Amino acid sequence: MSPSQRMRRYIRLSLSVVLVTILIGSQKISNQRAIAGDLLFLLTNPADQESVVIGEASSIDPNQLIFEPKQVLVGKRVPRKIAITDYDLQQAKSLNNGDAAVLTLVRADRKREYRLAHTAFKVSSSEPTEATIITGPLSGGDRIAYNWFINSCGAERDFAFDYSGKVDVSFVKREAELVAIAQRSKDTPDSQWVMTAKPPACKPSQATSWWQLLVKRLTATKTYLFERSNISLGQ
Repeated sequence: MSPSQRMRRYIRLSLSVVLVTILIGSQKISNQRAIAGDLLFLLTNPADQESVVIGEASSIDPNQLIFEPKQVLVGKRVPRKIAITDYDLQQAKSLNNGDAAVLTLVRADRKREYRLAHTAFKVSSSEPTEATIITGPLSGGDRIAYNWFINSCGAERDFAFDYSGKVDVSFVKREAELVAIAQRSKDTPDSQWVMTAKPPACKPSQATSWWQLLVKRLTATKTYLFERSNISLGQ
């Protein structure tokens, strides 16, 4: 075999090794994304919904859910009364008129109309720091973690769990450390998680009324026109 043939063979072999390495790495990344794509992650991830709000259901029928958001936990501000027209009845089956709830929202085509990104959580209070989950799509450690997310007004949303010992422990991630927030003994039902810490004090964003939106838009327009006039005068 000539030197040039040996070189070409070496190059092909090297390229094969690189390709296999890339494929293995891609599979690892894919697996990591699958793990990170669980329901708790989706419910607390701002990228999966426009807004997460807590408030009260004022009217429910098969075609429309009227909801009055009290506070925004994550995402964009919303009007103080919204209509949810594109939703599966199963997503709100636990709600009755006057019930407090946490909803994950995605804006529909029309103003003030939304659809549900996930099943609603019925809670004990529309005040986030006092709310306890009554019904919802999560259970066990995931539910206690989501309750912490609500009580912290959406400020803390990165969680981890340790199921290796005699006691299961839920953690919240703060910068470079894990802080234990809840636990459950192995010999108790999965619903018997108990918080062992208090969520941080929070001041969530208020829902926005129509006149607040109007004032905000008029102020922005006035500022824009003023800046444009100054530019024209300067020219």
